[in-house]
Amino acid sequence: MLNIAEVAKKGFWAGPLLVAGHGIAEFAMLLLLAFGASALFQARGVAGAVSIIGGAYLIWMSIGIVRGIRHSSLDLRSDELEERWPSVGPVLVGIWASVTNPGWLVWWATIGASYTVLALGGGVLGLLSFYVGHILSDLSWYSLVAAIVASGRHVLTDKVYRGILTGCGLLLLIIGGYFVVNGLITITRGDHLIT
Repeated sequence: MLNIAEVAKKGFWAGPLLVAGHGIAEFAMLLLLAFGASALFQARGVAGAVSIIGGAYLIWMSIGIVRGIRHSSLDLRSDELEERWPSVGPVLVGIWASVTNPGWLVWWATIGASYTVLALGGGVLGLLSFYVGHILSDLSWYSLVAAIVASGRHVLTDKVYRGILTGCGLLLLIIGGYFVVNGLITITRGDHLIT
């Protein structure tokens, strides 16, 4: 959703730049896990708290998106974000969007931690191969989405854009609720919904 919104405002290159920011956050997390933080993230209380706090944040975001739909338009000025935060560009937005996304934290605390351990079996080369492959898949997908959005701006009317925002807002609400429930189950019972 962020990729679509940024590309609609700023053009194709906002997509790859968002992925660059995401890649910086992912590299930092990979280093943390490689140096032993995976045990902290897998602790029941920490994993549950991350899930609850992150889920609540997603619910808050979804409410903000749905409440703002009436005023949303693809005709936003390209410098709107810079007016609010003058030094923030797509790379920093990509970093922030990654580290505040509970799905990203939960993924790294579970699947990402497991992949990191497996990749470390191949030493530094294994770790770098995992990282590069992972980031290239993100870059490929988000660049494709950016290309579609940038080339189809005449198709993406305000009405279609608002429909997409409505769908994304509702999806965030569902995912946020899922994370909250998952966190509560993790803390109280020790198991979780995420496999």
